[in-house]
Amino acid sequence: MAPTAPTAPAVRTGSQALWLRWVRANAVGELIGLGLTGAAAAVVMLAIAPRHPLVAVGGVVASGAIEGTIVGAAQWRVLRDHIDVSARRWVTATVVGALAAWAAGVTPSLLLADAGGAGEPSLPMQLGFAVALGAVAGPVLAGPQALVLRGRVERPWRWIGANAVAWACALPVTFMAPALAPADGGVLVLAIAFAVGAFAAGAVAGAVHGVVLVRFAAGTANRS
Repeated sequence: MAPTAPTAPAVRTGSQALWLRWVRANAVGELIGLGLTGAAAAVVMLAIAPRHPLVAVGGVVASGAIEGTIVGAAQWRVLRDHIDVSARRWVTATVVGALAAWAAGVTPSLLLADAGGAGEPSLPMQLGFAVALGAVAGPVLAGPQALVLRGRVERPWRWIGANAVAWACALPVTFMAPALAPADGGVLVLAIAFAVGAFAAGAVAGAVHGVVLVRFAAGTANRS
């Protein structure tokens, strides 16, 4: 007997499973990748910035390679089962995108830090800035990945728009979590808040651009 085509509920279940795997991969990837990148950037700023600010900015941008490598590897472990993309190409594209996104974000972030003069910018100001920065950094991050997807999925440039929306939603979370931590909690509480923010931001971003990823995977399955 010839195998029957999957029923609609089965297709939905498969799509939901892929989406959940993607959300989890991005959440864990950002927890580890952004956490280590943030720690490295903090060390660079504390140790180098007072004497060599431009070198420190370069060091912060370079630390984005940590996030790109870890997140790219986590994403590829999901992608490999649905889209024919090599680990080397995907991780390399993610690293390149992460470096460019950090470069695009560092200077405006430094300007924001100075915007309040002697005081700290208000939380609404920080969140508004984060939305705008995410809308810019998302496409910068996704551009190299979209090049890798070209020829493997239909309309790969949708990935750029998906990341613009995803990071406009996700980046404010990384600002909000530390801002809501108790001011007298100390370094440990701040570190935990940052970790929670990184995990949540990865989950939010994955949830948004994961919708487009599921469509890519469905289109690839239909062509095979």
